[in-house]
Amino acid sequence: MKHTIKTLALTALTVAAFAPQAHAIGTLKADEFVQKASVSNLFEVESSKLALTRSINADVKAFAQKVIDDHTAAGAKLKTIADANGLGASVATTLDKKHQKELDELKAEDANDFDEEYADEQQDAHRKAVKLFDKYAKDGDHAALKAFAAETLPTLQAHKDHANTLEDKVDHLN
Repeated sequence: MKHTIKTLALTALTVAAFAPQAHAIGTLKADEFVQKASVSNLFEVESSKLALTRSINADVKAFAQKVIDDHTAAGAKLKTIADANGLGASVATTLDKKHQKELDELKAEDANDFDEEYADEQQDAHRKAVKLFDKYAKDGDHAALKAFAAETLPTLQAHKDHANTLEDKVDHLN
């Protein structure tokens, strides 16, 4: 019986000792958040600029312009916060390979399929952005960036919802 109690106590202490580390492993550091958020932002702006030139659908163009306007403002705010806190080097100025490939594939889309593919890309990008910003707003390690994430989250959610509606509309047109 004594052995069982000692084993349980030792197990409880071990779990308690590693619990804070387990939480910390899943939490992005400030520079990682800045990098991921800025790449996501850049992709959403660049793909939306492409939509302005490629789409003939007024709803797609209106959504693309809204994304460009909102994400340009958010990107500028993120850069200001990052620069003021020594994280400016983490702000992406070019797309990573994954996002560049997605943009290149979107550029290559047939004109008849462009709107649906653009809406799909925006749904996916905004779903990921909402998840990133929500997690950082709750668990982030930098107060100003946490506030930025929390403040930006409703706009990202609205874009996600709009992209879902847009995708349904353009899907029915094809």
